[in-house]
Amino acid sequence: MLINLRIPIFAAGIQHALTEQRPDWCIEILPGADHIAALCREKQPDALLLEVLPRESWTIEQRLGICQEIRQTVPTCKLCMMVNEDEKKLVEATIQAKQNGQIDAFVFEDISSAYLAAVIDCL
Repeated sequence: MLINLRIPIFAAGIQHALTEQRPDWCIEILPGADHIAALCREKQPDALLLEVLPRESWTIEQRLGICQEIRQTVPTCKLCMMVNEDEKKLVEATIQAKQNGQIDAFVFEDISSAYLAAVIDCL
């Protein structure tokens, strides 16, 4: 599994929490917002957790572009987006992306690690 979040310490916290929940998972953090699709092509992950933000390089449009590329090159990779539930427009766009089949799941930032692990398990 690969994780791509803007704040490295937040990504490390999620990596640690998921590792505690699922010690058999191999979880790697992808730094920055560049070259995500290429790294997925190289690493062939089972799942990718992408953060969506209302800022450059992390927008829903940019993230969906990455997802589209990954769908073409690593079709077995399950795509999950993480969004702040207070960002209403992003939430609506993320829900639409799920309904359109552009992503496999989405979660809010404030969920528990147990729930996040369960969501990813279900993918």
